[in-house]
Amino acid sequence: MTRYLFALSSALLAFQLNATELAVIPTNNSGSGATNSSGSATGAHGSNATTNAKGSSSANGAEERNSPVHVISSKHVNRIVTPFRRPSVKLDAVEGVSTKSVGNVLYLSTSSNQPIAGFITEAGDESAAIKVIFRPLAVAPQEVVLQGNSTEGTALARRFERSSPRSDTIKTVMAALVRGDMPDGYQMKQVNAKYLPDCEQGGLTFNFYNGQFVSGGDYVVSIGVAENRSTETINFTENSCYKDGIVAVSAYPTIQLLPKEKTEVFVMFYRQKPVTSQQKSRRSLIGG
Repeated sequence: MTRYLFALSSALLAFQLNATELAVIPTNNSGSGATNSSGSATGAHGSNATTNAKGSSSANGAEERNSPVHVISSKHVNRIVTPFRRPSVKLDAVEGVSTKSVGNVLYLSTSSNQPIAGFITEAGDESAAIKVIFRPLAVAPQEVVLQGNSTEGTALARRFERSSPRSDTIKTVMAALVRGDMPDGYQMKQVNAKYLPDCEQGGLTFNFYNGQFVSGGDYVVSIGVAENRSTETINFTENSCYKDGIVAVSAYPTIQLLPKEKTEVFVMFYRQKPVTSQQKSRRSLIGG
């Protein structure tokens, strides 16, 4: 079945900005439709906070050992960056704890030294939650970046992606990334070798190894840099990055590169489906 590679102009991505036309290029794409929460937090002391608070129960200790523990300040306000657009927080009933939501960020302060546990969700949507445990210490103000696990992020992102027609979703996601925003449920991850674009165009060099990788639901986006190493002006062409599984390609802030000029290149892929081996459920009558 013929699919399409979406080539989004920089003018479109700048705001979506001005509703310029979306160029559709036929292809034979066969693709299928601070601290962070991945480890213990490091505070002002630069050490991992993994020990149990004095006097905590063994049950609480087991729970903390199974979840990342984030150091926060008991003396100052702390900044909690979430992957949710409108985060809602449900915390233990610990005296002296206050929170305030500003965009995707929660500001949390406490005068208690007692560990605080709870869940953070998208406001009005309880289907995806991030479990958190905070350990207040007498340290400087802390910033904690929560990424959740891939299942949580994927579920929220997939609902967002499927809430609009496919072409609208692609434009919305790419425009948000150009502005430096994160679409609902999308998360910054380590650069993924499975989704490294293989862009080739005369006079241009491409670097995605030192770029960024944004993970959504049905889609993921690799972001790299194209540089004009020639002595002439070159127009970047989106098809120079095409391979199976790619949905859309764009460059920002420009596709017309002067000598030594650079531009960011955004390459959207279909998320690869896990490969599972199928077991035979019926024995052949003739063997084999």
